[in-house]
Amino acid sequence: RRIYQICQAEDMMVDWTGGFHAAGHAVFDGYGGTHDARTTSEAQVVIADPLNGCVGDETGDGEASPTGLANAAAMPGKIALIRRGVCFFTTKVVNAQNAGAIGAIIYNDDRPGTVVMSGPDVGITIPSVFIEGTDGDALNAAVTADPTTVVDMHCDEDARYEPQPPPPPPPPAVGCTSR
Repeated sequence: RRIYQICQAEDMMVDWTGGFHAAGHAVFDGYGGTHDARTTSEAQVVIADPLNGCVGDETGDGEASPTGLANAAAMPGKIALIRRGVCFFTTKVVNAQNAGAIGAIIYNDDRPGTVVMSGPDVGITIPSVFIEGTDGDALNAAVTADPTTVVDMHCDEDARYEPQPPPPPPPPAVGCTSR
């Protein structure tokens, strides 16, 4: 199997053992647009606190938080899970980066679908992907239940963690009739 270790941001994928193989991407100035998948393979996830990742930018001016995320001590070496809303995508990602996160997964709020995240050059150096809200809610619930939950942010099209198909239905009983 061929695994791509370096890719363009738009070719990044995120897999989770709970059952999704999702894609989305960010187009941030200054980021360079390439990702080395070795840095985010099989990485633990931490939920940002606050969930919207917007500490210090509730005014929407795009500036990173001077105080940082409440759970910044839990971020180093992990991928931050952040929900869409309140502030710029770049603010969310740079707040996670400043806390030591190696990547960020931003998920949609109550709006359907995905978007291409974009924004000004604020010094982002970590990769980030945008996924649908239902996938993000499921991952959030899984991480809340098991803080050791791992995802794989990578560059190839192959899913690393595919859910097992449901078992086939049992065969009909022989000799039974229904009334």
